[in-house]
Amino acid sequence: MLPRTYRNIFQGCVLLCIVFASLYVHKQWLQGNELMHWKNARTGDEHQHSAQERHGTDSKNNVESTTVQEPRENARMKQKQSTATDKPKIYSNRYLLPFRPNAMGGANHQYRRFKKAIIMSALTNRTLVMTPFFLHGGHVGGYTKEHLRPFNATFDADMLSQVVPVATIEAFKRVCNRNNTKVILWAGEREQYENIKKLIYTDMVEVDLPSEDEVINLEQMQLDKVAPITKHESCVALSIDGLLHTKFNNTEQIGQLEYLVDKYLVPAPNVVRIVNDLTNKICQGKQYLAYHWRNQSAEMICFFGRERHENDCASQRKVIRKFAEISAEAVTNLMRKEQIECIYLACPLWALDMVDILSKRIPRASIFTSGDILGSPKYQTLLEDYYTLSLVEQEISMRAAVFVATTHSNWSNFVTANRRTNGRSNYNIKDIVKLPDNIPPALL
Repeated sequence: MLPRTYRNIFQGCVLLCIVFASLYVHKQWLQGNELMHWKNARTGDEHQHSAQERHGTDSKNNVESTTVQEPRENARMKQKQSTATDKPKIYSNRYLLPFRPNAMGGANHQYRRFKKAIIMSALTNRTLVMTPFFLHGGHVGGYTKEHLRPFNATFDADMLSQVVPVATIEAFKRVCNRNNTKVILWAGEREQYENIKKLIYTDMVEVDLPSEDEVINLEQMQLDKVAPITKHESCVALSIDGLLHTKFNNTEQIGQLEYLVDKYLVPAPNVVRIVNDLTNKICQGKQYLAYHWRNQSAEMICFFGRERHENDCASQRKVIRKFAEISAEAVTNLMRKEQIECIYLACPLWALDMVDILSKRIPRASIFTSGDILGSPKYQTLLEDYYTLSLVEQEISMRAAVFVATTHSNWSNFVTANRRTNGRSNYNIKDIVKLPDNIPPALL
C-alpha cells in the first residue's frame, strides 16, 4: 500500500487527466458544431448561388436579371425600406399645387413638369397636391374632361410619399381657396391664366383660384425668390411650365432629390399588377431587351391631320424606312452581344411595320408587342386605352434586362431615368447606329 503522500499525488494526477480529457472532448464538440454550422451556411450559400446562376445574376446584368424575376411590389417594399432618412421637414398645412398655364403637351411632357414640382415641394417644405394628367398628343388633342386621368391611375402615391408628403385635391380644397392661395407664374404666362384657370381648375377639378390681377409674376432666373415670397403662405399654386427647362443649382441636395424623384415616381399599382400578369407572356418569363421605337417626324408630317403634300410624305417615309432597317440591324446585333434572344417592341400602334423589319433578322416568335400579350378578353380593351397602355409598356420596359431608348422622346427619357437609378443597362439608339449622311438626325 502506497504512503498517503504518494496516494495524494496519484489522485491529483488522475484528476488532472480527467480535467484535460473533459476539455479535449468539449473542444472537439465545439469544433464539430462549428464545422456543421459552417457546412450548413455553405450549403445555403451554394443554394443561393445556384438560384442566382439560374436567373443569370452572376452576369454583368446582375441588377437587371434580379429585377426581371422579382415582382414589382417586392422591389417597392425594399425601396421604401432604403429611402433616405434626411428628407426635408414638411408641414401638413403647407400645400403646393402644380399649376399648368398651358393646355398642351403629351403625357410624358406633363410628367417631366410634375417632376420639377416634386423638387420644388421639397425645397419649399410643402405637401405636394396630386393633380390629374391628360391624355394628349399625337392622336389626341386638347385638355378635356374626357381626357382627364386621375393621379392614382398614373402614379403610385404611396411610393411618391417616400420623397415628399402628398395630398389629394380634396384635401387642398378643404384648406385653400381664392382668398388664401398665392399663385406664382413665370414671364409671359399671365395672358393665358384666366382661360386655363376656368378650363382646368374651375370646370374640371373645381379648385377656386385668385383672379389674374392677384397673381405674382417672376422671371425664370428668379427661382430662389419662390421660398421667401411664400414663406408665410399656407397655399401656393406654382406654374410648372416655366420650370420645365429650368436647371436647379447643382448642389448635393438637388442631386439627391432628382435621384429620389427618378426612383420613386413609378407607375400606379394597377399598372404594375397588369404587368405582373403579363410578364410570363414575354419570352416565357425569360430576360428580354425592350426597344422604344417611335418616329416623331413621321407622326407630325403624315399623321393626325397635319399632312403635308403626299409627295413629301412618300419621300419622308422612304427615309424613315431606311432608318428603321438600320436601327433594327443595330438592335439585333446588341441582342446577340448581350446574349438575349427576345425583344419587346414598345411602339405606337401605327408603327408596327418595325415588326416585319425585325423579323428579317430574328424569328417572329422572339418579337413581342402589346398586340401579342394583350390577346385575352381581360386586357383587350387596353389596346384602345392609349394612356394606360403607354404606362404598361413603360413598366415592361423598366423591367427589361436591357433598354434601347429613342432619342428626343420624353417617353424613353422617363424609362431611362427610372432604370438608371436602379442600375439597369440602357442604350440610346443614336449611340449604337451608324447613320448615313442622308438621314436627318431628327429621325433619331
